[in-house]
Amino acid sequence: MVKNAKDVPGETKENFVENSGVVKPPNFEAKTNIDEASVHVEASKYVGGSGVLPLQPHEVDTAKFFSDDVKSKNRDELLEWVRRQANKAGFTIVTQRSSLINPMFRLVCERSGSHIVPKKKPKHANTGSRKCGCLFMISGYQSKQTKEWGLNILNGVHNHPMEPALEGHILADRLKEDDKKIVRDLTKSKMLPRNILIHLKNQRPHCMTNVKQVYNERQQIWKANRGDKKPLQFLISKLEEHNYTYYSRTQLESNTIEDIFWAHPTSIKLFNNFPTVLVMDSTYKTNMYRMPMFEVVGVTSTDLTYSVGFGFMTHEKEETTKGVKQSGAYFVGHSRKTKATI
Repeated sequence: MVKNAKDVPGETKENFVENSGVVKPPNFEAKTNIDEASVHVEASKYVGGSGVLPLQPHEVDTAKFFSDDVKSKNRDELLEWVRRQANKAGFTIVTQRSSLINPMFRLVCERSGSHIVPKKKPKHANTGSRKCGCLFMISGYQSKQTKEWGLNILNGVHNHPMEPALEGHILADRLKEDDKKIVRDLTKSKMLPRNILIHLKNQRPHCMTNVKQVYNERQQIWKANRGDKKPLQFLISKLEEHNYTYYSRTQLESNTIEDIFWAHPTSIKLFNNFPTVLVMDSTYKTNMYRMPMFEVVGVTSTDLTYSVGFGFMTHEKEETTKGVKQSGAYFVGHSRKTKATI
């Protein structure tokens, strides 16, 4: 539990300093008990015992969102509190340095430092960097006597404006390890991504993630389950594992699969009982594989619909579509012959 921690609901606009005013900074006086922390104190923006350096028009002071009096037995809880306060101020922090041998950590603004030009030519010529040499810095230490973690505010000033909103930010909205576990469990339960996102926000009110992060995590789950298999190899293995009936066509020259169509055993039984009306549709390049997906839907005698089967095609040419339609006879088996309306 974090002691002396107060969530300051300050607004970003109040952080900006006008030219006509002078802001009195908080007390950044170094602690005398040096044995509690072994940190290298950087030069603060505020210097001297009585006077301070006035803020420039483009600078923002966020020191009021943090406090040297905050203590915690748990390092992760203290880091989470600092991140939450930084998000309220309108920026995100990253860990610059951390040590477990001499317990300490150093947190800086994500825009600290300078951009390092890569040796290789970037893929996109017009790429930029958010690095602007921001000097914001907070250090954390563990007391040798009480074993509690504390903070030292080394510099609370930024040389860039704050973000009005952090929703969708690359660092603020990323999923934590606990959130990833929840996404994995709910994905196995066949929960929709939008419902997973609602559950995450209910579990953690300060969560700033969006549904895109949920989709990305689900993609990583599927990739891990697939292993070294190609998508088509993984599909065929799952069809055989769950006793699906599938039909595929291959090229004679290269022995490459051109089209594949599959159906569930229950769908085949329904098709044998209600083969009169079939509705066929092809969604053109609306899936992640950018391939036409063929779908067949049947209609029962009570005007209810059921899925007959699905398939992927390399293209929507006449011979390809005709071949997929003819594969329907493969699923009928020894059923009675009935004229179907397509």
